Amino acid sequence: MAHIAVGGFHHETNTFAPSTAIYDDFVTSDAWPGLCSGNDIFEKTQGINLPVAGFVQQAKNAGHELSGLVWCAAPPSGPVTTHAFENVMEQMLNGISKAGPIDGLFMDLHGAMVSENFADGDGEILKRVRGAIGPNIPLVVALDFHANISPQMCAQVDGIVVYQTYPHVDMFETGARAANILNQIIIDGKKRTVALAQGSFLVPLTWQSTLAEPAKGIYANLDGLKAPGIDAVSIAMGFPPADVFDCGPAAVVSGADEALVKETANKTIKLLTDLENDFAGTLYQPDDALRLAVKIFNGNGPVILADTQDNPGGGGDGDTTGLLKAMIKANVKNAAAGIFAEPMAVKKSIEAGIGQSFEMDFGSSKRFNGDTPLHATFKVLALGSGKFKAEGPFFAGAEIDLGPMALLETGHEAHKVKIAVSTKKQQAADRAMFKHLGIDPEKCSVLALKSSVHFRADFEKMAADILIVEAPGANTADPRKLDYKNIRPGIKHFPGN
Repeated sequence: MAHIAVGGFHHETNTFAPSTAIYDDFVTSDAWPGLCSGNDIFEKTQGINLPVAGFVQQAKNAGHELSGLVWCAAPPSGPVTTHAFENVMEQMLNGISKAGPIDGLFMDLHGAMVSENFADGDGEILKRVRGAIGPNIPLVVALDFHANISPQMCAQVDGIVVYQTYPHVDMFETGARAANILNQIIIDGKKRTVALAQGSFLVPLTWQSTLAEPAKGIYANLDGLKAPGIDAVSIAMGFPPADVFDCGPAAVVSGADEALVKETANKTIKLLTDLENDFAGTLYQPDDALRLAVKIFNGNGPVILADTQDNPGGGGDGDTTGLLKAMIKANVKNAAAGIFAEPMAVKKSIEAGIGQSFEMDFGSSKRFNGDTPLHATFKVLALGSGKFKAEGPFFAGAEIDLGPMALLETGHEAHKVKIAVSTKKQQAADRAMFKHLGIDPEKCSVLALKSSVHFRADFEKMAADILIVEAPGANTADPRKLDYKNIRPGIKHFPGN
């Protein structure tokens, strides 16, 4: 039996987004638990689709003794404030000091964190953790599918495992794989090598989904590259809206056979680069998407419009109104949109009461890319606590808390649009977010979701079709439209370009 420390510090940073991640964002719960420390980590994350939960269960099954450090996550946004970064890291390092002698350490990180003081936030986390435990304690990390993996991150660890699905339905499983790797390192005591091979082009988030080609086939081939002497073979697709040197896809391989590890990393990145021209798709303007949706709808499930650029899961604030305005103008019957993060609208709804109406300037708090609020009269159809259990595979096991919620209705008399509104921002990746307010997503004709890909885990099977919409928002869908200053020279900002 070994003594293993467990910690985690998650943030996916969109450096082009206007909002920062403050300390309270890590403390407050939403779809995931708020900041937890010590052995509370194990109780509060148990059974949730998170790497830390998968690691803990597998490590306990192996008979190891575990000590919790700190685990926390904040919604994607602009950079993490220096105050938040240093506060969490102080707690993390204090936890390591209090844990006493350990035989190994597991870190649950995102891999695309940028703080106000560090462009490579995760690299700095791992550097400090390595400094605290010394050079000989095995350190294994689980990273998000969208990690922007840096050489500094690889230099600090003995093993890296990356989610293999987008939507991320294998986060728990990834943590379990990390536990098996750390267990093997502790048992055999052999020195490990972690090799990184970076890609030559950025892959837009909307075309990274492993439910479709080419990503589906690429990830299906990863296991075939494993061999004796290799612990893990991974590809991270990267997080394009991050203006950092190491932005973009990368292959990362770890194991005891140094030569084979390096060779395999180079082979693995070719799985992606050989299919560069296959990463393509159509982005629709809002009015065009609505015209097509009306033609497609057949009564057997909604046409889903992915409001990808205002995806809170990519750094959007969840309140731009470009697509909503197009829906109202299109006079679509039985349409719904969500989840809008508009606390003032929720407050007015509670004050007015169910069945009553109020007038306001709705949404667009940041006026992003010329987006303006929707001035309208809204009728309150339903109110909710915002506390409910997730139903879909992405948020599996999570007790979601979005703060007080309201279901509003606005638009033309015979063609009104229902709007699901929350107090806290969260991407629309679970049907329970709508059902909580009395909406059955399957019975909508058109359903606009503030999400990029994660919604597919719970919504794709019911959809008549899915259209990706380029409405205003901070999560820019086409990286060619971003003004990069710090990305490494030579990398293409779009496949084939």
